[in-house]
Amino acid sequence: MILSFSPSEEATTLDRSFSMEKADEPRTIPVLLSSQCPVSWLFVGDSFTPKNVTEPRPWRVYTNRFAAAVRTHFQRPKDVFIDATFPAARLSEVLFDFEKRIAKFEPDICFLSLCLAEADAKSVERFERMLVRLIRWSRKFDCELVLQTPPCLRSRNDSELTRRLILIESIRGIAAEHAVPLVDHWEHWEGAASQDGHAELWIDAESHTPDEQGHLQLAKRLIHDLKLNDIAKPEISMSIEESVLGED
Repeated sequence: MILSFSPSEEATTLDRSFSMEKADEPRTIPVLLSSQCPVSWLFVGDSFTPKNVTEPRPWRVYTNRFAAAVRTHFQRPKDVFIDATFPAARLSEVLFDFEKRIAKFEPDICFLSLCLAEADAKSVERFERMLVRLIRWSRKFDCELVLQTPPCLRSRNDSELTRRLILIESIRGIAAEHAVPLVDHWEHWEGAASQDGHAELWIDAESHTPDEQGHLQLAKRLIHDLKLNDIAKPEISMSIEESVLGED
């Protein structure tokens, strides 16, 4: 079972002493998956679930589906998966609570899911500075940071869509410039919406957040963009993309 971690209600004073020394370059996901040592996987940022919903989902969210698929396909029962996401989490909150939300878990891999609400920020430059800072801090902990764009959801008007597109290009540019793995949910959902309209079937009509099928697509995109199917497991007959369907 994936562990969950609710957001702290108290202000946090970040101890920046860790930033004085630089660790080795972070290990890659293929290297970690080929190791016999247990791997710690951490999810932070937006949970892509509705606000003010405290009861468990009647279906598995994408973090649970991804965790189950990795455990099964790569035969890694000792790996630890921690879900520290929460609805509409902003990058500033993750950065401010870095010590409690990331550093304390000492993760090998950290998935940061970025929120569409970031598009409403007054300064794209400030967002980019915070994202670069998080990348640098993660590397000092020998942690492989993976960025995730938000899924492409319907915009209220052209102005909102323009701001969102600027945000997406900013995330893509930072990922490319700093050689950070990127899972581009926006590209996948935008393509599905333009080609056959399937993306509408992935969204909860009431909350305008990904529904059960939407979270399944999020998990599958993680596997696709990280090229996990390229890491061969000849003794497993099915692909990891098939594993993510799993038994509920």
